[in-house]
Amino acid sequence: PLMSAAAPLTASGAGASVLATGGRAPLPVAASLNGSTIHTIDYDDTHMAVVAHFGASVVAAALAAAEMRQASGADLVVAVAAGFEMGARVGRAVMPDHYQRWHSTASLGGIAAAAATSRVLGLDPLRTEIAVGFAADDTGGTRYCIKEGDITKSLHAGNAAWKGTMAALLAESGAAGPTGFLEHELGFVWAYTDERPFDRLEQIATEAAADTSWEIARADIKAHPCILSSHTAIEGALRITRRHDLRLDDIEAVILHQPAYSDRHGLNYRPTSAMAARLSVPYCVVAAIRDGRVGLDQFAGDRFADPATRSHMDKVTIAPDPSLATAYPGSAPTRVEIRTTGGSRHTEEVGHARGSHERPLDADEFAEKQRELLGRRLHSAEIDRWLDLTGRLEGLPAVDELCALLRTNPPHAPERSAT
Repeated sequence: PLMSAAAPLTASGAGASVLATGGRAPLPVAASLNGSTIHTIDYDDTHMAVVAHFGASVVAAALAAAEMRQASGADLVVAVAAGFEMGARVGRAVMPDHYQRWHSTASLGGIAAAAATSRVLGLDPLRTEIAVGFAADDTGGTRYCIKEGDITKSLHAGNAAWKGTMAALLAESGAAGPTGFLEHELGFVWAYTDERPFDRLEQIATEAAADTSWEIARADIKAHPCILSSHTAIEGALRITRRHDLRLDDIEAVILHQPAYSDRHGLNYRPTSAMAARLSVPYCVVAAIRDGRVGLDQFAGDRFADPATRSHMDKVTIAPDPSLATAYPGSAPTRVEIRTTGGSRHTEEVGHARGSHERPLDADEFAEKQRELLGRRLHSAEIDRWLDLTGRLEGLPAVDELCALLRTNPPHAPERSAT
């Protein structure tokens, strides 16, 4: 009876839009494919307090559900906010030791996606709790993908969206599921943190009830399509090299003083794929100095495998500095030190990355980022339409036109190309 009730909700038919294919798929499938696609180029968002990229799973799940249920733009906005709220609040209960083993985008993303989908579906508190319990009981995702640059990093976001949407659909269908699972003596907190602080989740819930701010407001929007811990390093290195007119051959060593995020975080000196290069702090910093920027083009082809580039990557080291975490809580700061072949030494400290919630992108910068991304798929008039629709998202009676743009799959390259 359980699967019979849920099957019509997941069966093929009109379905939800699948990005850039022109096609549609059942709700959980579309959410999964879109979540993986969103996270593939590492150009999304990061909630640094729990080191999770919630947008990929939450937006993919909420958007697919909103399209299927003809929900409004305002419904979509509220659902996305709810997903971030649930994922981040639960994440705070298990951090920081949680991140030493688990990729939070996977382990917390399904919980967040379940909350977001439940909001679109209009589930009551009990059904929402059951949906979150289903998702939390079926989580996972180790940090192997961070170290090796494996495609499972993208799949983590997609799988989280799948689990969240399926969990909400099952709960809506009347399925009996786990309640109180997050704080249960053998539940999520017990399984996914070494400290096992069973009372912390209740404390966070109490604090949340009195908190007038939203967790989504603490999310950082990436200014570069790569690992967030490289962003302040990129900015610091560019400030130094521009100020002193330095080239790669002028540099003897680059020392990046950073908080210790986890063992060998971002220290891949021989990336073998574009994904691995995005997660390599040495490559990102060298690419920034080499090209004067880090955008999509820096990961095109196999530029990361260039022998000269790799020789310069060997000059980059990361030195853990716990004081930076204290000085810039909830951020990914770097104090960049560059030593030149001529014997000079230059330092630059960047506490908050451009695009972080402490230094948000302005409207023009955010629009330019969207144009860089959409310009590889849409014509300029379509991009203008996208910016118009998203600019007044909360007033849209439905999300159909927005989804149609995302689904666009032109037979030829658009006239706008990224630079």
